[in-house]
Amino acid sequence: MPQEQVQIKELTPLALLYHADNRQIVGRTRLQKLSFLVQKDLEEEGVDTLKFIAYDYGPFSKPLIQAVEKLQEMGLLEREEKRSFSGSKKYIYNLTKKGKKSYEHNMENGPHAEVLNKLDIVSSNVIKNHNNKSLNGLIEFVYDEYPDTAENSVY
Repeated sequence: MPQEQVQIKELTPLALLYHADNRQIVGRTRLQKLSFLVQKDLEEEGVDTLKFIAYDYGPFSKPLIQAVEKLQEMGLLEREEKRSFSGSKKYIYNLTKKGKKSYEHNMENGPHAEVLNKLDIVSSNVIKNHNNKSLNGLIEFVYDEYPDTAENSVY
């Protein structure tokens, strides 16, 4: 990792992007829900995870937003802003070459290889099973599996 230290749980966005088609995830809400699913699986493995609260569209993590900003400042991921057809902001997250190289280096040589391996496997499975769903389908899946996350929902 570059000079600034990143906690294992903060690597979730990199792991998801590493396994996503074109190393890209479209939408802040999608990134939140995919990250939530990764964290739920990791909790079962006894791994320290990002914390989520029930919010407007289900589980939301301010620490995830902070991790994305940190990874962006480090040059490991990029966040692009575009306008949707309705005129609202749409965020596109991309893994940079530096981010890909850093992720692979930590997988092979990192001091926490066992935990990183769990993160890698879980992230790969979450992308494979959920990233191709519509956003509504993803939100509904999360609500069905974790009904307590829908308590403050506007959806």
